[in-house]
Amino acid sequence: MITERIRNRLSFPYISILLLSLFCVLLSCQETYPDILEEVEEEVEVIFNLKASFIPSTYAPTTVDEKQIKEIDVLVFKVNNGEEFYAYRSQATANPEDNEYTVTLQKDLANQYRFVVLVNARGYIDRTLLPVDVLKESVLSGIESEVSGKWEGETIPMWGESDDTYFIDEGVSIPAITLLRSLSRVDVISKLPAGDFNLKEVYLYNWKTRGRIAPRTDHGYYDPVGYEALKVSVPESREGLTGDLPVRYEIENNENKIEKQVYLHEAGAPEGTNELDATCLVVGGHYSSQPDITYYRIDFQQKIDDQYTYIDVLRNHQYVMNIIGVEERGYETPDSAFYYKKANITVEITTWNVGDLSDTNIGGNYDFSFSQSRFDLSPAIPEAVLKVVTDYPGEWTIENQDPGLFSIEKRKDSVYISVNSSALSQSFTGAFRVKAGKFTKIISVYYTV
Repeated sequence: MITERIRNRLSFPYISILLLSLFCVLLSCQETYPDILEEVEEEVEVIFNLKASFIPSTYAPTTVDEKQIKEIDVLVFKVNNGEEFYAYRSQATANPEDNEYTVTLQKDLANQYRFVVLVNARGYIDRTLLPVDVLKESVLSGIESEVSGKWEGETIPMWGESDDTYFIDEGVSIPAITLLRSLSRVDVISKLPAGDFNLKEVYLYNWKTRGRIAPRTDHGYYDPVGYEALKVSVPESREGLTGDLPVRYEIENNENKIEKQVYLHEAGAPEGTNELDATCLVVGGHYSSQPDITYYRIDFQQKIDDQYTYIDVLRNHQYVMNIIGVEERGYETPDSAFYYKKANITVEITTWNVGDLSDTNIGGNYDFSFSQSRFDLSPAIPEAVLKVVTDYPGEWTIENQDPGLFSIEKRKDSVYISVNSSALSQSFTGAFRVKAGKFTKIISVYYTV
């Protein structure tokens, strides 16, 4: 008992002296080695540009601004042994006058980084776990947008990434980053007189409730040269991926068309011949001025060797369904048209990969995009086609500067270029012009023997 009381009396001053000594040691270490306890990252500002081609259409009323860049998030990935791992996220600010964007990054001259830009996607990113030191594909695959029917957003999520990797330092120069929209757009246009077929409704079946904002970029999924999605980037979880009920769109003002209203996530072609799994449209309208509406199914298909094959519905693509013939009444209900399909309607589908229309020019208040500004031809490739997309309401024309070297021919929204047979034996440089009002675009033609 006496021994225990003595031990208790001695323990308190002993502990106090020990704690005081330890505090002095720590204080001494802090004064001598401050960088051990507190490491400050140096930050630098990096300037970059963004490039997003426009999707052609007339000035249809819409609540979606396809061009607007509202929010910009930059995800930074560190390169290690040829692979890229998530490091951190930063938000960019815009300088509208110079079309430039500024982002604050952590200076690092020892490692290289790739920059992934996500536009109009901040809400989706905020709710996604972004684990550090995880591979880029694993991080990006978890960032998804979702819908419960029609696309209700005022903007469209977009993705882009730097073509190269960079050390992070003041004044680093990053070439323009091309953006791809994460959605597809579908327009339906009746080319027939309203008395033959008057389009009134469009239904979207088997639409996808979710979609990745960033595509897969491994081989076969994405073309980094043409900035084109080649295959559908399917979300990680497929549970509840297909909408249960069709989405209805109504045509207003007897326009006989619907534009800039139908936006959807990517959808793969059905496996095998299961038509009921395919993403498709059902259109309703008045046939031959009859008072009631009848319905017809339209599929995403292309004709190859007289056979129709289902195609993927890809991001950043525009699909224009041109109704060019209706020979008979359709089905009484949209579901009947979906399930039974067979009805005599003829549709011509035009598909635009909007990503390859990257050379955008503005003439007055209108937009022009060209598939390319320069053609490199040779004896093996003496012909080429220029694609032109514009919302210019008037007629655009072409003017050949070198008719003795090559010929050009305008066909709808394309210009066909062909080297003259008399010029095949010698190299040359030529040009032609695309003109609309005061707007002029020069297209160069290089021929090398």
